[in-house]
Amino acid sequence: MGLSKKDLYYKGKAKIDNRMINLFGDFGWNQFTGAIWEDVFSRYGMQKKSLIVEVAPGKINKIGWGLSRYRFNGKIYIVEPDIKSLKSITNQYKRILKAEIKGVELTLDKCTIALPKKVNAIIANHPLDDMISGKLFTKKGFDKFFGATYKNASFKRETWKKLDKDKKRVEKAKQEVIDEWCKLIDSTNPDLVVIAQYESWFFKLNHIPQPDKHAFDVLQAIKKKYKKYSLNMKNKYYIEDSRRWLILKFR
Repeated sequence: MGLSKKDLYYKGKAKIDNRMINLFGDFGWNQFTGAIWEDVFSRYGMQKKSLIVEVAPGKINKIGWGLSRYRFNGKIYIVEPDIKSLKSITNQYKRILKAEIKGVELTLDKCTIALPKKVNAIIANHPLDDMISGKLFTKKGFDKFFGATYKNASFKRETWKKLDKDKKRVEKAKQEVIDEWCKLIDSTNPDLVVIAQYESWFFKLNHIPQPDKHAFDVLQAIKKKYKKYSLNMKNKYYIEDSRRWLILKFR
């Protein structure tokens, strides 16, 4: 049974649940996430013609839809270490954005050498769990984990159970991600930083709590370091847990 507009929108707030994802598929979900980002850009004063950095988009276009809706026409640096993902997302952005697009095929710890010393905004959608995983997996293990389809939930669950047994190693990986984000922020002097790290519906549905927990810890640590610049997330769309968004407004 499909969902009506009344089901999806109640008092102007969209309900996010598995029915919505199943109804619209990935494209609709990505567009909806893009609408949230468009409101973020507008609400927190990002200029349409500005210099921004997007970190770790992968090959799935979410922020790009938000930039398109916002009519962004500045310059965007896309930091993405996976060459296939970088080529894919760059090509997608070129089709929908009237902006200058520059790909940066580097990891977070190395990317500052390729970025300006002053940017207007740093933005990222759901990057932290992947970054932590990248510290814990070998290259082969990382490719296997992320190459596994959603049908392989048990494999992903058991993999994370094994990883999580080494608490010291996990905490070391988290601290490295925190330090690398702080280095990026301090090196590029942004006016605005926005990181979305909402809970993964796949992990939640399949009882894999570790990636979301560790990613949230990292988000909170970054927020704590820049506490005086941190704002509460506000949006006209439904946000399940606003604590899972980092908004830093430096000027």
